Amino acid sequence: MAEPTSVLTYGDLIIAVAKQLGVAYYGADGDEAAQVPVDAFLLDMCKGIVLDGLRMFSADSPPAGWRWQRPLADVDVWQSFGLAMPSTSSGGFKVTSAHADDVTTVTATTDVFSSTDEDKVLTVQGHGAFTIDAYVSATQVTLTSETDYSWAGTKDAAIADPTDAATATATYSEDTELTTVTADTDVFFASTEGSTMYVTDEDGGITLASYTSSVVMTVAGDVSWDGSKTFSLPSNGVYALPQTFGGEYSGPITFAAGSNYGVGIGWTSEANIRRARENGNNTSGYPYWAAIRRNASNSRRWDLLLFPTPAGSYSVEFPYVIYFDDMLLVTEVHPAGFGHDESVKAAALAQAELHQEDAMGPRWQYYRDIALQNSYKVDARQGAKTLGYNGNPSGGNVTPGNFRQSMTRPNVIY
Repeated sequence: MAEPTSVLTYGDLIIAVAKQLGVAYYGADGDEAAQVPVDAFLLDMCKGIVLDGLRMFSADSPPAGWRWQRPLADVDVWQSFGLAMPSTSSGGFKVTSAHADDVTTVTATTDVFSSTDEDKVLTVQGHGAFTIDAYVSATQVTLTSETDYSWAGTKDAAIADPTDAATATATYSEDTELTTVTADTDVFFASTEGSTMYVTDEDGGITLASYTSSVVMTVAGDVSWDGSKTFSLPSNGVYALPQTFGGEYSGPITFAAGSNYGVGIGWTSEANIRRARENGNNTSGYPYWAAIRRNASNSRRWDLLLFPTPAGSYSVEFPYVIYFDDMLLVTEVHPAGFGHDESVKAAALAQAELHQEDAMGPRWQYYRDIALQNSYKVDARQGAKTLGYNGNPSGGNVTPGNFRQSMTRPNVIY
């Protein structure tokens, strides 16, 4: 169903601003209806003023924020894929390394190796995954390749069997300057962006940049490798939030409908989750704590932290405050919805007045005192009409019979 024909498009708002500034186009002979300016400079100026008005209207929200800015985020939560790697704080056993005469030797602090470990993969927490070439002793093995795979200090490690493990290929394109990573099974999600993938016998991790599909992601630059290789993709209970998420959630977090996990999930601070992980991060299961944290390497992105570390793949939902993309086509409509058309137009005209007169005049007063206040009423009407009983508890007791009537009762089969 189409929107009402009276809605204001991007072009309508540009024309309104252009008419106020006296730069609207009325045809070659000046005898046509007002149109968007044909001069590139004037058109760019009017577009900028309209977007400034929309930004101002977005910022002039009620204390609880605009309801039109609260979409529901649907975030895929996944467990670690590929070869098992020790968690971020503990797990596995402790190892050191040294590289000499084209051989990387790994030494464990306890007896953990055996001759059956040859051709298996040693996963080193936060460093990489490497094929074990030769067994030396119960505390020592060497790695394949002459590459220097050594690391500084002591790290947690584990031994993984690569048999039947997921594999991936990587192809670099000089045209796009991107490496396309393709897995042989479904392992990627939109929330995998920013995660580190450790490819066997490739020194260091690869930061996955852009999600394409459940089997394809891209990485900037040439990080390709030859053939299919096994890999480790640990989640560590950290998941990328949508690019449109700006750091503000506006409601409870829940599992997706029909999940039937029998456990609730609630917001806490990221400090509480860090504190819970202090003495080990091996706990896994259905998460019951969630927190938001700004991404450490990209200040424009935010992460969702969960505790315990998920033991499966789930989907969680929560409302958040969204910001808008610039409108490009004159036929586009603003994101606030047609209920706020008058306020958005008033905000654009107020910005035009400020641009033209360098002062806040009647247009500004109309926007602040009338249009904006009406939008507050529209926003309030979009909310729940009642929040339930809020009177004297002694006068509003629910009898057992009425209570049963208020509950959804399952069908009984006998």
